[in-house]
Amino acid sequence: MRPHLVLLLFVLLLPLYVFATGGIVSVKDFGAKGDGVADDTEAIKKAVMSAEENGIIYFPPGKYRVKETIEVKGKCLLGNPKGAWNADMDVLPTLIIDHLEGPGLHLLDGASVSGLCFQYEHKPSVPQKFAPTILLSGVGINISDIKIHGCYDGIIADGKNNIGRLKIRNVFIAQCHNIAVYITRTYDVATLELIHIWSPASPTSLSQGVGIKLGRNDEIHLSNCFVFHTNIAYLFEMDEGEGGGATYGTLVNCATDYCSRGYVIKSPVKLNIIGGDLWNHHCSIYIDDRSADVRVQGVYMQSNGEPCVVVKRGKVLNIQGSSFRSAFARPNIFSLSAEKIGDLIVNSCDFDENAPAIKLEKEIGSAIITNNIFPSSFTDIEKPDSLQGNILIEHNLKRSVRDEAEN
Repeated sequence: MRPHLVLLLFVLLLPLYVFATGGIVSVKDFGAKGDGVADDTEAIKKAVMSAEENGIIYFPPGKYRVKETIEVKGKCLLGNPKGAWNADMDVLPTLIIDHLEGPGLHLLDGASVSGLCFQYEHKPSVPQKFAPTILLSGVGINISDIKIHGCYDGIIADGKNNIGRLKIRNVFIAQCHNIAVYITRTYDVATLELIHIWSPASPTSLSQGVGIKLGRNDEIHLSNCFVFHTNIAYLFEMDEGEGGGATYGTLVNCATDYCSRGYVIKSPVKLNIIGGDLWNHHCSIYIDDRSADVRVQGVYMQSNGEPCVVVKRGKVLNIQGSSFRSAFARPNIFSLSAEKIGDLIVNSCDFDENAPAIKLEKEIGSAIITNNIFPSSFTDIEKPDSLQGNILIEHNLKRSVRDEAEN
């Protein structure tokens, strides 16, 4: 037999071998109906208990009503990881979370979930607080290719246990009423990518909602995430408990749209923000911690009701090659406002014609403002006469009238 035919047969027969040896168990083999009506809680729990260590609990297409928390450790819940989904259609195997007292899933060490939808049927006009869809309490958890619809809180760390080596990828959270994702106490590297949060139909998301909240993370990597219609898209707050702290990490191409604020930093982060479009009603980056160390590169910011960047307090802010925009003229609102900062660097950025550019307050330690393009019709840099410190302002250009007309 030719080698490629042997390989093909091996690939085709491997799933049958895994089923036969107990590596995969189906919830329907334990009595789950998957009709969206019957209570499938006990059948799912039996399947989880019966699966071998490191085994897979398989959900065939269907809707499985769950009335109690499902706890998983060292095993995988598997639906259809190649399935499609959007905000209005659920074609993945679906778990209908029909209880509010505990989380839908409680994931412990080595647990994983892939290819499932989590759905809430109740739609109160004023959502009341209830338990998260997925509670994280262990290391090495892997969440991929899932959808969560109608939750109060989505994927939430318990704030007590190390959840290091966490991996979350290709997740869609729609109509979340409060916090879509909260990650803290990743004492090893954590990776979050392709998380999309979309909550325009939630009555509370724009007033109180948070897309991704980060507490203590020793090294976290976020990439290609998108948050739409929340009060704060990315919130960095101090984890105040024993073993808590702030976030060190990098965000690459993480975007916002129709949010009140984009990045809100209220902890002593060490943070790189690289790329991404930040479109917000108010400001794009808000910093209020005296030890915050933030580096921004190649970011497009459009803010309307506040400056694109607001620094109340900070240690270092280094902005390179970024764009500052507003949807309309705002002559009394600067694009960047810094009240108290140790070191400020603004280099090779461009500021549009709708607003004055940079406002420096009295408490600036050092500032380097070079090689920028400022609006021709508004103030480029405003600073008080009493401003002391090491200030270098040079090689900046006013946009020409011709450039303004062409834009």
